[in-house]
Amino acid sequence: MKKLSLLALLAFFCAHLQAQSLFEGEFILFGLGGQMENFKDDLVSPLHYRGYSGAAALGWHSQHGAWQNNFDGHIAIGWQSPAALNDVSNQTTTISGSINYNLRYRLVNSEKQALFLGLCSANLIGFRQHNLYSNSSLSFSNFISYGLSTSWQYQPQLKIWNVKLPFAWQTEFNFPLASYLIMPGYNRQFFNDKAGLSKHSFIGDFWHFEFRHNLVYPLKNGNQVRLSYHWNYAEYNGLNYLAQAQHYLMFHLLFKL
Repeated sequence: MKKLSLLALLAFFCAHLQAQSLFEGEFILFGLGGQMENFKDDLVSPLHYRGYSGAAALGWHSQHGAWQNNFDGHIAIGWQSPAALNDVSNQTTTISGSINYNLRYRLVNSEKQALFLGLCSANLIGFRQHNLYSNSSLSFSNFISYGLSTSWQYQPQLKIWNVKLPFAWQTEFNFPLASYLIMPGYNRQFFNDKAGLSKHSFIGDFWHFEFRHNLVYPLKNGNQVRLSYHWNYAEYNGLNYLAQAQHYLMFHLLFKL
């Protein structure tokens, strides 16, 4: 009986130790950084535009046992100009952002690594105002997408001169399979007070990917500091070709609840 009790206590202790992953728990996320945005929008111009924006993020991340449950978003405001032309007055003012939800289940779990697979709702939003146009100055794009999602976490347990470095790494990939598109029509932005184009599309008619890479440094109080790079790309090859890519670098503070 004592042996059974000891084995049960040992199993509980090992499970408790495994649950002490630095990713475990619930966190409120705040972020500040910058974004480079590229786009080609045939409604705006045949030219490729590029520019920089200031960005901020807010979210809630939760990981308990085998389940990972995240909701976050970011907004960026800035200016873009034709990438191939210098000293031109053509310019767009852009408000863009993303709103994402992920629900994943852990498939692989070891001392240093964990792999999650699940579902995502990945929404990419953009509004562009051109400074030289009058009747067609406004363009917008909304990819309300859903599909598959995966996350890989790595805690290398590094040491330098017997000093433990608690850095960790997390990579996430969202791969939408379908999207509801809200965009201007072929020759007008709105029709009867509605977006000129509103349609449900499957992959092939559109493309939408998102990669996230996070270098994580845990603090002694359970909070985290993250240096994060996100790449978000979307493309629709319709009557008005549209492609946009967001690259943003941000410092995230995660406060453990």
